[in-house]
Amino acid sequence: MFISSKERAKSDLNNIELYYKSKFVSSNTKAFKAMVAYISKLRENGVLSDKEYQILLNHACTLFIEKEVKTRVEDVLEQKITKNISKIDRSLSRVEDSSRLFMMDLR
Repeated sequence: MFISSKERAKSDLNNIELYYKSKFVSSNTKAFKAMVAYISKLRENGVLSDKEYQILLNHACTLFIEKEVKTRVEDVLEQKITKNISKIDRSLSRVEDSSRLFMMDLR
């Protein structure tokens, strides 16, 4: 199957975007682990009570989950939109080709 340069460019762009998004998700995970470690250290040093620790830990988990879900939903939506745009592009190309042929027949 022949892949046009336009399709190859879209594929390359998608691969680059997925790479950066995976880095973003990875940085979310690293930030979450660092936050949990910091909160745990504060608890061990007696700076935080058990109740304060639990509240901060719950908040950190909530933020992490929200970011992860948001990132994943955005990825899926972007993939669907990109897929639909390429379908629309193909359909428009077919319509343009058909109209050119029709115009040639009229001449």
